[in-house]
Amino acid sequence: MDYVFILENEHHQRYQLQKALRDINPLLGTKLFANVEEFYNWLKEIMAQGARSWTEDEDDKNDTSRVRLLITRAEFFGPNRMDLLERIKDLFIRKNLCTAEQPVQFLLTAFDDPTFRIEGYEHPIVANVIFMPFDELILREHINYALAGRVPPSEFGLTYQRADTTIEMLKNVRVEKMTDIGFTSRSRREFTPGLVSKYYGQTFNSERLNWVYARLVRCGPHPKAPEEFELEFHYFGLDPTQISSIRKAVRVKDSGGFVEKPFPAPKNPVSHPAFVIIEPRDNEFESIAGTLRRKVRGCEISRFLNMKAFEDELNMPAKCKSNIFNYATIKDVEISRDFFVRECDPSDATLWGEPLKDSNLSKFFQPQDLKALGLWLLGAETEVTVITNYNGQSGVIDVSREKGKIIISETGVAERLELLRGKRRFKSSIAALFANARDIDPKNLSSWESLKRLMSLELTSAPPTFLISEQPLTEDLLKHYAEGFEDVFINPVDRGYFLQKLVRRVPGLKLIDQSFSIVEKTLNAKIKAANPIEIEEISEAAMTMRYRRELSIGTFREFVLWQPFILGVPQILGTCYACEAVEGKNGEFVIYMVLFGMRDHLLKSIRLWIRENYVQSKERASG
Repeated sequence: MDYVFILENEHHQRYQLQKALRDINPLLGTKLFANVEEFYNWLKEIMAQGARSWTEDEDDKNDTSRVRLLITRAEFFGPNRMDLLERIKDLFIRKNLCTAEQPVQFLLTAFDDPTFRIEGYEHPIVANVIFMPFDELILREHINYALAGRVPPSEFGLTYQRADTTIEMLKNVRVEKMTDIGFTSRSRREFTPGLVSKYYGQTFNSERLNWVYARLVRCGPHPKAPEEFELEFHYFGLDPTQISSIRKAVRVKDSGGFVEKPFPAPKNPVSHPAFVIIEPRDNEFESIAGTLRRKVRGCEISRFLNMKAFEDELNMPAKCKSNIFNYATIKDVEISRDFFVRECDPSDATLWGEPLKDSNLSKFFQPQDLKALGLWLLGAETEVTVITNYNGQSGVIDVSREKGKIIISETGVAERLELLRGKRRFKSSIAALFANARDIDPKNLSSWESLKRLMSLELTSAPPTFLISEQPLTEDLLKHYAEGFEDVFINPVDRGYFLQKLVRRVPGLKLIDQSFSIVEKTLNAKIKAANPIEIEEISEAAMTMRYRRELSIGTFREFVLWQPFILGVPQILGTCYACEAVEGKNGEFVIYMVLFGMRDHLLKSIRLWIRENYVQSKERASG
């Protein structure tokens, strides 16, 4: 006979536990202990008289029955004393009460008290902690898992819902330093800069969010532990309340570790850094431009009303056309003061395919080029080079006068490109570009990637690009924007945060305010990195997921059943009780997790998530 030992001093809880055991397997034997002292006396007895001295069943004295499970109040042993349970397990194995292959399992019970700290019981020796008052279905299910013994049970008492969806698995991250714009952590693994990850932490809490996105900007050997790596992250897309919360945490001087140091002078200063701002509204443009003018020495600012206008000007040299004029020589031309061509010889001369005679040149030239052409007509210059535009296309022509004739020719390619690039409102080297987020389609970043490639060709290099958003962004938008942009600033833009991000990302800027400083806080804190994982099935007691790495039996992980627009989604704890390699897929595993220490409010949250996920899956299926 297989046995379950119960250490419980409350009659009602004893009854519920015994009833659950009978429902699972009526053939299970039980032995009750009212307290730890009674249990320890029993241990002394079997140590003195033998393992089978305690049973009254003669058959059991000679058979190979085992103690499968020990259910006890958590308070009987206390937190952080899992070594006692380990010693009990070892004793049971030595006395042949269980085997090393199938050791006794430990299931702990506790009242759902806010002061109860589950962390003290997170140990592979513990199958689970079940809170009282018991939910009968949950109780039976977790006893069933414990009896199964770290292998997937063949039967379940709860209904499992198919849930081919993504949740988040959390992993503790050691933070050593924190600044207004990011943090420094420590890792045994090396990572490639540019990686964007999601993090949970008390410092990141705001009115709307309890997490942040951060980009890895540097990874190198740790100065105090060369075998490890120091990772520097910068935040991405913080809303104003988060910036305030982080700044408050970093700038607490009375808690130690506070360092304020001046921003280092640039090694290769840029005397006239060029910035491009794409913004149609005057107030928003002046907000960014004004900050740059007040803070950055010698800055030059170019404004465009929309992304297309910037792209057209950037692409103007590449789109410059040839063969736009059909005659190299015009014998005579009469142009009025308003640039209307009254006479033209030959009369069938065309520009951009349109008759030159009886046309107004203002449709072919910008005002500045018309002015240059007008001065030439007055005889101020013998030769002039002007840019002509028509239907979004550009061309460059040289106009000269020779023996009473007008000679019109198109410039060479190299000269034409140089002229057109010089006519642009921005330099070939742009320090940074600022654009309104509404100009970028987050679900179709291919057009933006094309523009970045164009900037790489037409400029010294593609400049770092920052987005300005009029309102806080959803997580989906943040993830999309993180793929192609340095950061997203939320209006009203925090100028201190804005300037720190700018000077860290754009080397060479000379600041007008020499008192600008960097605040750094040395601390030993933990935040949690969120990794998206695919789950296949879930219930209130357990879940099945796919993961790219194998997890050891007894490994603990925290999870977030993520839902958009919901603040304070609880973090639930799970422990791995089985892991299987996926056949035919190298490096992929099916992980079976038991949800560990589920309090009543966590069970309610799980049930709500399961219901919402079911509704959403039906909506997706219906199209």
